[in-house]
Amino acid sequence: MIELTPEAGARQLRDALQACGADVCLRWPSRTASAAELLELADRAGQALSGCGLTNGDVVALDRLDAADALPCLLAAWSLGLVVYPLSPREPAAQLERQLDQAGAGGVIEPVEKRTTATATWRGAHGRLRFRPRECNAPALPAAAATLLRSSGSGGQPKLIVHGLSQHLTAARSVITPLDLRPGDGWLLSLPHHHVGGLAIIFRALLASAELLLPDPGGSLAGTLAALEPTHISLVPTQLFRTLRDAPDRLAAPRLVLMGGGPLSTSLRRRALDEGIALAVSYGSTESTAMISLSARPEDVARPWSAGRPLPHRDVSLVEEGEEGEEGELRVRGPTLCLGYLAAGRLVDPRGADGWLATGDLGRIDPGGLLYVLGRRDRMFVSGGENIHPEEIEEALESIPGIDEAVVVVAGDDEFGQRPVAFIACATPAPRRPEVEAALRDRLPSFKIPDSFYHLPAADGSWKRRPADLLPLLATPERLRPL
Repeated sequence: MIELTPEAGARQLRDALQACGADVCLRWPSRTASAAELLELADRAGQALSGCGLTNGDVVALDRLDAADALPCLLAAWSLGLVVYPLSPREPAAQLERQLDQAGAGGVIEPVEKRTTATATWRGAHGRLRFRPRECNAPALPAAAATLLRSSGSGGQPKLIVHGLSQHLTAARSVITPLDLRPGDGWLLSLPHHHVGGLAIIFRALLASAELLLPDPGGSLAGTLAALEPTHISLVPTQLFRTLRDAPDRLAAPRLVLMGGGPLSTSLRRRALDEGIALAVSYGSTESTAMISLSARPEDVARPWSAGRPLPHRDVSLVEEGEEGEEGELRVRGPTLCLGYLAAGRLVDPRGADGWLATGDLGRIDPGGLLYVLGRRDRMFVSGGENIHPEEIEEALESIPGIDEAVVVVAGDDEFGQRPVAFIACATPAPRRPEVEAALRDRLPSFKIPDSFYHLPAADGSWKRRPADLLPLLATPERLRPL
């Protein structure tokens, strides 16, 4: 595959928008914006950025921008040959600065929250935006690099994953037909655009001449579904759980409800199918530019742990081939795989010499080609659609004065699927729980803070302080000592 530069990929996206002209491109519950208006916003952002001294390959971060402001900035930045790094608004401020240093970001596009004399400001979809330059060591990235996406990596170390627009565009074009996405349809942007799943929705809608449906800030998912009536929606299991609990009738109208972002329990599958929801299951990763497999067949969806069938341009197999239907580590290959990881300012290719990428996920493929994803080889788990590594929480806990050792286990949760629980060995006097939680808020996003904290049992002949040894304690509350 010939890798597109950001400028060449941006031209393809602009051509798709120009073909739509006055047609609605963005829709909120109370207003709309046409494709021509979106291009005008992108031109305005491009004019401002072009005077900021940026050069091809520089990294620009997006901070606290909603999709209506982020999308024009993406188009503008790519047209200038820049690499875009969307930031998560859930990260603590101190962590964000470290992440910007890791990415080698030469500046940040952010809302103007008060009057400023900065010259690089412009009017966005909702208000004024500005470019804030920063000192950095620019990374050595290939000419095709277009996005940096932060993802939890194996072993608890988050990774910066580099994609080109070739990967984003190929991934989007190859699923438009399987997803039955047509011109004039509406796909609700129900996932954040700093995740690959949210970016994928944007690319699919633009290339299919469909409307990108945007919720009002603070609006509920059920209310947004009623106001915008999408034909397509992407959900993680927690969103499906809440909507089935609060407003199950709202999911009856979409032509397709695409599930991803983590394992879908058997009970949720059954309830959704019983409600007549047009459910589709999928499996994917940031490295693979969102989806690897997909199926909307009810007979596939109903099978526990099923995650669809491999999509075009994706090969899936086991790292160690065995008997048909045998379990093993999944590996993937194809043109939608990322360019690599950004580490110490340079690109690292995660593929083997044969082009395969080991996913770290355990699974099997049945004789009919249906893929089943059974869990992780490492300790990572998914909570509410977010990847969490217990090792990262343990490291944060052990950095708090007074905590000598921490072991994090994973507990089942009806709403979020899984949640972290911490066992802690403390010095004397032991820190109080409010102090521990306050310290963690400076180190971790809120979704990684454990729901419960307990004293770690003494290490003797019966306790090895391993997660597998501690997990059974949660079923016997009388044996637990809360922090």
